[in-house]
Amino acid sequence: MRKYYLTELGTDKDGIVINLWKKNEISEEEFYQFFNWFRFTGYYSRCKIIKAMVDESANDFINYYSILNDLLKKQKGFQSDPYLITGNKLLIAYLSFITVFIDVVKNEISKHQKDDLASFQKLDSELYDELFGYRLCKRMRNYVTHFGMPLTIFNQSMESGVSMLCVKDELLRFEGWSKLKDEIMTLPDNFDFRPYIRESQAAIQTLFLHALEFVFNDALKGYENYQRLCKEQELKEPVIVTFDNENDAAKEMHPFPIDVMIQYFTALNEHPGYNISVNNGEQRD
Repeated sequence: MRKYYLTELGTDKDGIVINLWKKNEISEEEFYQFFNWFRFTGYYSRCKIIKAMVDESANDFINYYSILNDLLKKQKGFQSDPYLITGNKLLIAYLSFITVFIDVVKNEISKHQKDDLASFQKLDSELYDELFGYRLCKRMRNYVTHFGMPLTIFNQSMESGVSMLCVKDELLRFEGWSKLKDEIMTLPDNFDFRPYIRESQAAIQTLFLHALEFVFNDALKGYENYQRLCKEQELKEPVIVTFDNENDAAKEMHPFPIDVMIQYFTALNEHPGYNISVNNGEQRD
């Protein structure tokens, strides 16, 4: 019969486990109850991963200009077509990741609490109305799907470096811009897309932080429960160890995901409405 023990690892000076201190037996029900306190960490981790993918994709496109500029310093010039193809590939990847991010986060919210989904969608609509760059990125994906490549001009010079530009007149040939067409008409004839990615990224960050808010109460309660458990059991870094038989070697070791919990609070602190101390898990306005 499997046995569960709440304990703490004893280690030597090199951090190698040498003993299990204060081995207190707990029930299987308590085992699942303890880890239920941390269910929100799965929600946070999945949202964090897709957000990191969006950020990385944006940086890949923006940093590609630096790569080309470094290349230009090493040689006087180069054929533009391969680099324009890569630039379009990186930009299209970013535009696609925006949609994936929204879909993944909405799915996570729906699984956690469907009532919160309307709030997330409302904020998404407000950011779409407020930020031209976010509107342009979302609509540009439709342009790519149904019409053509966004970047069609490649310039290079030793003085100004490399530029990959969108051509306004080419974009306006597409009939699927809806109301955004009037705004595109005000843009320069040839324009750099990077500033609009930065504005779109501001929207993604705002949506990400709003998604984190939905599990704040769960996280706060979980942290308070964890702190209370440590105090009651006089444990600094508790783990749960399972044995098939009491006299056998430990079968499995289950550390509490406190590091992920602290990552969550740290991430949420980037929201202007939160100032959370991870020492006591309390929010200070």
